[in-house]
Amino acid sequence: MGVAEMLPWRVVTVVGWLLLVAVARAEAPSVYVLQWGSPGTGDGQFNSPISVAVDAGGYVYVADSGNHRIQKFTGSGAFVTAWGSYGCGDGQFRDPQGVAVDGSGNVFVADTENFRIQKFTNSGVFLSQWGSRGAAAGQFQSPVAIAVDPEGNVYVADNGNSRVEKFSGEGQFLTQWGSFGAGEGQFGNPHGVAADMSHNVYVGETYCGVIKKFTDAGTFLAEWGTCGYGLNLSVSGGIAADTRGAIYLAVPDLCRISKFDGLGGPLSEWGACVTNGGVFDLAYGVAVDGSGNVYVSDLGNRILKFGPTPTPSVRETWGHLKAIYR
Repeated sequence: MGVAEMLPWRVVTVVGWLLLVAVARAEAPSVYVLQWGSPGTGDGQFNSPISVAVDAGGYVYVADSGNHRIQKFTGSGAFVTAWGSYGCGDGQFRDPQGVAVDGSGNVFVADTENFRIQKFTNSGVFLSQWGSRGAAAGQFQSPVAIAVDPEGNVYVADNGNSRVEKFSGEGQFLTQWGSFGAGEGQFGNPHGVAADMSHNVYVGETYCGVIKKFTDAGTFLAEWGTCGYGLNLSVSGGIAADTRGAIYLAVPDLCRISKFDGLGGPLSEWGACVTNGGVFDLAYGVAVDGSGNVYVSDLGNRILKFGPTPTPSVRETWGHLKAIYR
């Protein structure tokens, strides 16, 4: 009798530590290029810049949460425009914490304390909004992060409801997944979401500091982190995917950016707290442009830019296998 015939369940997860010798891509850390920003309310100043996004033209958008606005910059930090003020009307915000841009240049904002998503042109012209407070489909309880896939579908990390919701670019509810917990397909306060070019969705969550990987329909694929593969990610912040499928995670309390391949294999990490001679006060959001430049929103009220990762080398590494039989 084969292994599959002996399994009494339709879906069984087998987790074990294996001694593996695998070929992995070891990369040098990204190199610091420049930074901009200071505390304040003026153009180019910030009050708790929670997240950052980059469009196809290399323009950088920052959710300036404490100032209840979005700011737009060139990739070298030159101020372009800003929009938003405190309130609940169209184009107003209450603690916006997530920002994302689709392939057409539309800007989506997770308007956290208004429990909704707002959509704008890349110059800040209001287009539409959807959502309200609650736990039903299409409602939110603290939408804190947002991502857009290559087809323009929108994914929202609905932190208070411990789930991810998926919408069309026009706000039509498509599906959702998740509940509170540490199991597969569960979340303990999801706090970051990213979509790659291969229709995978990655969710960073703070309950036990893991990244969970799903199909774009919500089917669980893998996880790594403190509750998964034993990598100490600590509390997770923003998460991003580049065009080659690498995943970047901001780790605020460790003042660093961690980079992984799409299976959770560690590629590189960089950063340290200013108090220890590093460059970050509290790295919170992360975004990657088409050239591989990495932008980090730091709660020291600035944006930091790092250059593309140098060419990787090959090394041997240890691994951990999580096998899923279906």
